[in-house]
Amino acid sequence: MVDFPNSALLQSSQQSPGLLSLGHQRTSRDLLVGHVRRGSGVRQASHGGDQAHDNTVEFGFAFGASTPTAELPLTPSVERLPPSRSSRNTAKETEMLAAQLDLGTGVFGVNEVPIPDPQPGWVRVKVRACGVCLTDLHMLKGELRGIHRQDGLLTLGHEIAGEVDLLGEGVDTWRQGDRVAIALLHYKDGGEFTVGVDFDGGWAEYVVVPASTLVAIPDSLPFDVAAIVPDAVSTPWAAITETAAVRPGESVAVWGVGGVGTHAVQILRFVGAAPIIAVDPLPEARDRALRLGADFVIDPCAEDAVEKIKSLTGGTGVNVAFDFVGTSSIELQLLAASAPFGRTIWVGANSKPFTLDVPGILLFFRQQIRGHYASGPAAVPDLLRLLGLGRLDFSTSISGRFPLSEISTAIEHLEYKVDNPVRLVVVP
Repeated sequence: MVDFPNSALLQSSQQSPGLLSLGHQRTSRDLLVGHVRRGSGVRQASHGGDQAHDNTVEFGFAFGASTPTAELPLTPSVERLPPSRSSRNTAKETEMLAAQLDLGTGVFGVNEVPIPDPQPGWVRVKVRACGVCLTDLHMLKGELRGIHRQDGLLTLGHEIAGEVDLLGEGVDTWRQGDRVAIALLHYKDGGEFTVGVDFDGGWAEYVVVPASTLVAIPDSLPFDVAAIVPDAVSTPWAAITETAAVRPGESVAVWGVGGVGTHAVQILRFVGAAPIIAVDPLPEARDRALRLGADFVIDPCAEDAVEKIKSLTGGTGVNVAFDFVGTSSIELQLLAASAPFGRTIWVGANSKPFTLDVPGILLFFRQQIRGHYASGPAAVPDLLRLLGLGRLDFSTSISGRFPLSEISTAIEHLEYKVDNPVRLVVVP
């Protein structure tokens, strides 16, 4: 995690009317929606150096300051947003909208930026849908930064589907108009680079990515469903089939049945886990888990939650426990509800310390803690093939669609669980 000085963020928010500064002492509305404006002469970093753009559109958040925010608007105010692309009477588009986070200051905004050209081996994709994920919220709050990118402007969004628009030099395996999803990880120089975390992502009208990350989408699959496969579906798929190596008949429990855990329940049913116990404090989430394949549901806030889980597994606990939330209290609950020789799989991002009072319990019961991140290169193609054949169906997961100009509303809906969404998508 990268900590940002409060004074720097306060200065940034004071100099930029309409931008928000949120303190570590969180208000009843942890994530407020900023003012949307078109400015004059707003400066923006680019690969070619600083450039002044008279038509910048920005709304955003600056996290980490401790100033009051009561006087700031709680809903977006839109002024003179750029016309839609279809209404622009230009021979050739040269600029696009992109939702960018300044990794140094924490300021987030939608800006007009030059449409990028692909370098050799890369491809430009016209974005048709891009998911909104809790990882994005962690990025916005300064709780998460990429290993390879910790400063400058970054376009967020890592669950992307669209159409091939322009091929970089040396790319001959794709054609313009091909329908594609973009795998989360790019492997380079022995490292893993995450789209929307280590390099620019899909909260934009166009994105450039390595050709090796493209995966063909079946014609029968809508863009919005295909977009959530990288990460929201492929992450639990790999956590279940690879990191945990769940076998048919093994007992499992899933903490957090939201945008990722919901798909974990469906995948666990698909691979034959039994029983499947869904653990979530929201009644709506528990009801949804039962509809999608869970055998039992538990409220983790109940005093006897661990005892109830053990009673459903003959008193021993579950063979595999998954954390799709990322909080220390839940991670302790996972271990308490696990059977001897059990595996606990941490998938949710946790920026807080974790303390195990009696670590010898892990030795005595031979339990394991395994971390999981993203998925390997085979996951997305395998899943898209299964969806194309109708073996899996995640169409009910799309809970809302938002234009890029309303990204702040999508973020707020996810943060406050408005209508208890599974996955929200941006449609540029």
